This record gives sequence, structure tokens and C-alpha cells, in this order.
Amino acid sequence: MRVTVVGSGFVGASTAMRVAQKGLADEVVMVDIIEDLPQGLALDMRESAPIEGFEPNVRGTNDYADTAGSDLVVITAGLPRQPGMSRMDLLEKRGDHPGRGGEGGWPLSERHPDRGHQSPR
Repeated sequence: MRVTVVGSGFVGASTAMRVAQKGLADEVVMVDIIEDLPQGLALDMRESAPIEGFEPNVRGTNDYADTAGSDLVVITAGLPRQPGMSRMDLLEKRGDHPGRGGEGGWPLSERHPDRGHQSPR
């Protein structure tokens, strides 16, 4: 199974690390728009693998083409809160973010493991 994590911030990097550590995927691909960030984080994870005891099949990329064939995509990418920005301002701004389903966003569906079906988000 190939898992892609979109976003290499704290949540994305933590998610990728946990998926790799728990052996939930054969391959974990981290993708981010910030040049060299996911590559560096993936290298750190691979180098910690012998100490943490997991197979180091984690890679980072800035090219979404490298995520082709993923069985699961986890979107952790977001916008950081800027100085003076309220939480409501951030929520409104994120409404148009890809993955949120707002205007210009990508429609998402979720699979609820207890219900065994997909439902629109």
C-alpha cells in the first residue's frame, strides 16, 4: 500500500512518521510546495529507522506526479495563522483551500471504517 501525505508541516511530518513506524504502508510519500522540505524530512525519517525499528520506505517530493498510484491520500496542508489573524479569519481563509470543498476547493469524500461506505464530506 502506498500512502501520500500532502503537507510537510508538523502534522504532515508526524503523520508520515507514524504511518512508517507502525508499518501501515509499504511506501510513504510526502509532498509539499516548499522546495526540499519533504525531501529533508524523509531523509531524517529514513536515518532514524534503525533506532526506531521500522522499514525506512519514506520519500519526499515537490512533484505531485510522484504520488501517482497512491492507495490513500492524507491532506494535512493548511495555511498558518498570521499575526493579527483571528481563528475565525483563518477558518474563512481555509474555506477556499484545496481539500476543504469551498469555492475553488477540491471535493472530498471520507470512508468511515465503522460504516463501510463513502459519504460526501
